[in-house]
Amino acid sequence: IRKACRVPMRLSYPSPMSRAFIRRASTSAARALQRELDVHKLYLLTSLRVDARTSRGASNAGRGSDEIIAEAHGMTHEARQGAVNARLCDEVVGLARALVSGTATTSAARDDDIDAMRARAIRGVGFHCYVDKSGVPHKESGDGLFVRGRVKAGGVVATYPGLVYVGTAMKYMKNYPRVGADNDYLIVRSDGSVIDAKPWGRGCLSATNEWPGEPIYLTDGEKRA
Repeated sequence: IRKACRVPMRLSYPSPMSRAFIRRASTSAARALQRELDVHKLYLLTSLRVDARTSRGASNAGRGSDEIIAEAHGMTHEARQGAVNARLCDEVVGLARALVSGTATTSAARDDDIDAMRARAIRGVGFHCYVDKSGVPHKESGDGLFVRGRVKAGGVVATYPGLVYVGTAMKYMKNYPRVGADNDYLIVRSDGSVIDAKPWGRGCLSATNEWPGEPIYLTDGEKRA
């Protein structure tokens, strides 16, 4: 007579650390995909802008959108990203040159320097930015960034200045790990880096002109070219 025996079965579930790793891996993959899509779109936009600029006054009308799309598909992500970086840098340099051209140096002229800078921006790049009350019907809408003038596709409108924390360098942020507890100026890039644009002046004590605290040196793993 055979006796039936019960074999205990054990179901294996991912540990908390494994689940965290899976979430992080899936998030990293999604961010990488989004970054490639963003770079691809930026390549198309900046290509249209470059073609419009180079063909201005020329007999040809520049390449068509189909040709630019085919060119983008035939390139690697790294090649597209390199081209986008170079074009955006040129745009930022052009904005800076337009703003500093003919900058006043006397204290009397600096009083209306904002209006003069706006006028130079209109002449140089065709638009300028300004801060005004948001038109969103909400009590916490606050202020918004607006553009006066005309911005062409593929052009740089404004920059987001701030300190960039990459990887494990985020542990140096204030209130880490709850870095957003009292900071509404944080944004996360597609590569996971955090940009802190909270106003902090010059970053030194005005009385002693010294850095308020010991200097921070990044490790080799925290440095990124």
